[in-house]
Amino acid sequence: MFNFAEYVSWIGNIEVMIFLFSAGIFSVWYAQKKSLAYTWVASVVLTVGATFILKILFHIPRPLTALIVEDGFRFPSGHASTAAIFGILIVYTIFTLYTSRTARAVSIIFACTWFASVAWARLFLGVHYPVDIFVSLVVAGVSFWVSLVFLKSTHARFGF
Repeated sequence: MFNFAEYVSWIGNIEVMIFLFSAGIFSVWYAQKKSLAYTWVASVVLTVGATFILKILFHIPRPLTALIVEDGFRFPSGHASTAAIFGILIVYTIFTLYTSRTARAVSIIFACTWFASVAWARLFLGVHYPVDIFVSLVVAGVSFWVSLVFLKSTHARFGF
């Protein structure tokens, strides 16, 4: 179980997420959906930035009983926030591009499973508490919403 949790935690790792975000941005850009690509970029930058700023502001150390050694602060979870914004962006992209109820349902199931798996792994490994995970989800959701509002207002003003 420990090895499985470490693997699942690894898929929320920043290197893996950079690859997945890059693939997502490239895919929607290549499909001539530039507004979606801008949404991906803005949402990811805001989520990662807000998570980093909150970690620095709060300086909350990791639990002493963690099963693995992790550097940095625990609040909020960077793994959970990137997993959450990835799931949100997948669902938003599918809902924007497809009307199929099946595709939409599969995207929701995938996103929830992705986030829940990473969150479970971080909790199981003892490097976070549930509040860290919850706040990470809120950070991702708010970052996505702010990105949408900003990009819609920018498009309305400048045709961007």
